[in-house]
Amino acid sequence: NILSLCFFLLAVFAAMFLFAQHYTLGRSGEGMTFALRRVSFVNMLKMHVGWFDEKENSVGALTTRLSTEATLVHNLVGPTFGVFAQATVSIGVGIAVGFGFSWQIALLGLVLSPLYLFCGMNSSK
Repeated sequence: NILSLCFFLLAVFAAMFLFAQHYTLGRSGEGMTFALRRVSFVNMLKMHVGWFDEKENSVGALTTRLSTEATLVHNLVGPTFGVFAQATVSIGVGIAVGFGFSWQIALLGLVLSPLYLFCGMNSSK
């Protein structure tokens, strides 16, 4: 019974931290997206009139640029950074726990980890 309670509490804490991670990364990504769009728009307004006559600076191209480039930054800062940080911490904790239990097996896992990464990158293509 005590073991099941520990696993339940672990699940509750994991859910709370996952919610906090998604909330904070989403909020910071939105803030960065808004600031990037604002700075880009202000700089566009400061351009001379002839700049808007060029084909690559038409109204449609500028609004598309404001929309897509800021969204790409948001995707990089938000979900991608969260997955990278979570994977990095998981690998670090796994290595630490592995060395704590059996340094021989942990060293073997550490030596074989580039092979795991190579296989994972090839299977995702």
